Amino acid sequence: MALAEKKSPPQSWIDPDTGHRVIRVTDEPGSASLYFNINAYTPDGKQMIYTTADRGIGVIDLATFTAKPLVKGPVGGGPGAVVVGQKTPTVYYFKGLKGDAQYASLWSANIQTGEQRKIADLPRRAGIFSINADETLGVGSYIIGDGEDY
Repeated sequence: MALAEKKSPPQSWIDPDTGHRVIRVTDEPGSASLYFNINAYTPDGKQMIYTTADRGIGVIDLATFTAKPLVKGPVGGGPGAVVVGQKTPTVYYFKGLKGDAQYASLWSANIQTGEQRKIADLPRRAGIFSINADETLGVGSYIIGDGEDY
């Protein structure tokens, strides 16, 4: 019995419901865009971040559709990346501390230079999910005690 040949989706198509052109910007297996309400674009609109198969962060140049790795994973929870800043080409994300899944730290990575820096250790059972418009405050939550997370 022959295996069915897996067909790749097209590079671009017109959405029948909206009439908008949809462009697939990477063929990287396991990669994903950020959810629509999370800013993934640099302030100049020339680059976009995405999550990689190893739950890291990659960057796509939107003029050439060339992709490059930025942060090796795993980072964050859920989508991994937190958000791209509104003022600077910086992605803010959190990652767990080795040896204890209850603790994490907030990090930033400059999208142009690749420079990464630790901003702060977070409280136990905490996460950051946004950064304010001038990139001076992180917004998040944490769970008090040892009860269930939900």
